Amino acid sequence: MTTQKKKPAAAEAYETIAATTKDSVEAVFKAGAEAAAKAFTLNRDRVETFTKSYEGFAKAGQETVAALMTAGNAAVKGAEALHAESLAFGKAAIEENIAAVNAVVGVTNPQEFFDLQTHYAKSAWEKFLQQNTKVGEMSAKVAREVFDPLVTTFQTGVEKFVKPLTV
Repeated sequence: MTTQKKKPAAAEAYETIAATTKDSVEAVFKAGAEAAAKAFTLNRDRVETFTKSYEGFAKAGQETVAALMTAGNAAVKGAEALHAESLAFGKAAIEENIAAVNAVVGVTNPQEFFDLQTHYAKSAWEKFLQQNTKVGEMSAKVAREVFDPLVTTFQTGVEKFVKPLTV
């Protein structure tokens, strides 16, 4: 009959400790590897999100510059139109003033002078009001043409970048 030798208690304790330590170390390494993989994936996702965000901001910047250029061009064209209108009105007013002075020079009595003066003042006032209305309408149109591209770009930016943060 063969007899097995019984291991000393210290050896059994050592083997138990070694097995437990081995299991603990393997669990720690496994958890570390999983945490590292998860961190890597999270960082990769964040880099991708950042890259997409950057591309979105770059595109938004390009759209803003395009809107500013459109608005600037509209402002210049509007200013040119307003300037041309002011020059035309000034030229017409000078011609009418010269005609009024020539008419007054030919006056032969006070009643005729007052009639001419009243007609000229009424005509000048009506033309002034018409011109102010016209310039006001032109200015409103220019303002719309200038601000519409900017407002559209701003609203698009709010839709893309602010609303997702509020959800």
